[in-house]
Amino acid sequence: MQPAQQFIWVMRIFTFVYSVGGLFFFFMPEEFFYLINIGPRVFKTFEEIPMPSERFWGVLAAGMMSMLAALSFYSSLYPRVKSYILMHA
Repeated sequence: MQPAQQFIWVMRIFTFVYSVGGLFFFFMPEEFFYLINIGPRVFKTFEEIPMPSERFWGVLAAGMMSMLAALSFYSSLYPRVKSYILMHA
């Protein structure tokens, strides 16, 4: 597989991952924080992330994930346009 094809597939995978993460963050923030806090509960080396008392940060994170999903999607459609890659980075 050529490097350009690999790049297109990686960007499509990122599109899927960011879309699922954004939906998960928007509709089920409590479950998302539970999954994030599994590591600190098991390994006892880090502190757990406290549950946020307001929904603003979940909406902000979902918005960022949707922006990254759109950038990844457009990067996979137009791999020669470097501005999508720079915005993503």
